[in-house]
Amino acid sequence: MNLSGVFCPVITPFTHEDALYTAKVLHNISRLNQVALAGYIVGSTTGEGEMLSFEERLRMLELVTQVAAPQKLKIAAVVEPSVLHAARFIAKASELGYQAALLESTDDFYARCVADRSPIPVLANVANHPNIISTPVHAPALTNAVPYVYVTIFEAERQREPEAAADWRLRIAPAEAATAEHGIPAIKCVMELFGYYGGIPRLPKVPLSPAQRDEIVALFTELRS
Repeated sequence: MNLSGVFCPVITPFTHEDALYTAKVLHNISRLNQVALAGYIVGSTTGEGEMLSFEERLRMLELVTQVAAPQKLKIAAVVEPSVLHAARFIAKASELGYQAALLESTDDFYARCVADRSPIPVLANVANHPNIISTPVHAPALTNAVPYVYVTIFEAERQREPEAAADWRLRIAPAEAATAEHGIPAIKCVMELFGYYGGIPRLPKVPLSPAQRDEIVALFTELRS
């Protein structure tokens, strides 16, 4: 399995009634399909996976499958703390055509137990298991909003153009720092600036304050031009 390239850890859109906003999931993935991303990671902590019920996480897998371009790899992120529930989730992902499962837990024993039960390869930081791939996946949170930045950096590095890659890293660094400080609400704010649907986070997370939003918008003004 080729895990080189840039992956998008898909953000979960919510309606104002706090339900999955299915139309906006489809909208975001349709737009992301137009960028040379390697694929999608669905259900990660970055995508508020831990805030979703088991059924909602399965629904997100289904929605991404409906619209993801055929050439994009689909990876199911596993946040379930129990091996039983993790195995059930991965089995469903496999049925939907997901090529791998990404474990966010760093516990070796957990990873091995899940990998033993998984019908698809498991991505985890554990070596010497026949069903585990320890290769790291490059999935910056801001690929939900500015995927072209990270694809450009990847391509510059691949084509041995370090100065171009360094220039883009320098340009995106302040925005990355501010977004990391404010978390998912900031990512969703930036998505709105670039034509994706971010919407509101699920409680207890709250939207940015006007001052925080102004700070984020200012940092991304250059990238919008």
